[in-house]
Amino acid sequence: MEDLKNSYLDFIESKRYNLKSKLQNDIRLATFNVHYWTDVWENNKYKKLLEDIKYINADFIILQEVILGSNYKVNNGRVNTEKLVATLDKMGYYVYFCNTLPNWNTGIYGNMFCVKHEYVEKINITSHTFKKPGKTYKVRDNMMGGNETRCFLQIEIGNLVIIGTHLDVGSESVRKSQINTILSRLNSPELKNKKSIIMGDFNTTLLENYKEKQKRKNIMEYVFRNSNYLAKNNVISLIKKQKFKSATEILNIDLTVWSNIQCDYIFTRKISNIKPQILYTSNSDHLPLIIDIKSNNI
Repeated sequence: MEDLKNSYLDFIESKRYNLKSKLQNDIRLATFNVHYWTDVWENNKYKKLLEDIKYINADFIILQEVILGSNYKVNNGRVNTEKLVATLDKMGYYVYFCNTLPNWNTGIYGNMFCVKHEYVEKINITSHTFKKPGKTYKVRDNMMGGNETRCFLQIEIGNLVIIGTHLDVGSESVRKSQINTILSRLNSPELKNKKSIIMGDFNTTLLENYKEKQKRKNIMEYVFRNSNYLAKNNVISLIKKQKFKSATEILNIDLTVWSNIQCDYIFTRKISNIKPQILYTSNSDHLPLIIDIKSNNI
């Protein structure tokens, strides 16, 4: 596992570049798993991650693994998120939260949608909870899947629907059920004719994308032992069958997470002229994905 993390960090260092600025008539969207405000070694990166969020400068950004309203211990000290909402407000964001664990380190844990102040009066946002799995699943070491009540946040603004989520970590069948819940909503009579975006941490990837990379044996060996992450005919295939496209596919992304696979995605439907980017930052154990779309998509 340590080799994978070092490989991930080396990869980031080899890829660093500055983001392109958002154009005046563009809307920027992003997804970023902030790993409870720590890096791959679980060291405090709270302030650095807030700097990353400010630098990304998205109009809508979904954050996963957020601990809110707590002061908790990590490897190199403590992380204090008691003033997180006020800090984001000063950065120009109103926040919406759906919790997957009601209590963690005296705070709450889950997904946070940060929306620029200028859009708050224009949106309708709702929170939705997936059906909780009937059992837990061992993922690796001491990590268990299925012990969280996962959720998603849905924003409607004009002719656009934006969904931000974080799917189950332990079971592909559970993730399929969760993504089918999202797809059913987007294919409903009320929403099926609208433009739509699904973004977040999907905790899965396409196996065929990694067959050639088995040559990187020292990097990929761990990943291939953990088939929970690499299932055939999986969540990604289900999404694409519903005419969604991976907005960042043109970037030929190798990985978005410390385990050296891509599990973070932005999928779009009925949207063209998308400008994707990725920020290579070592402040979390995931990389943020970013897209710019034209404002006439709303």
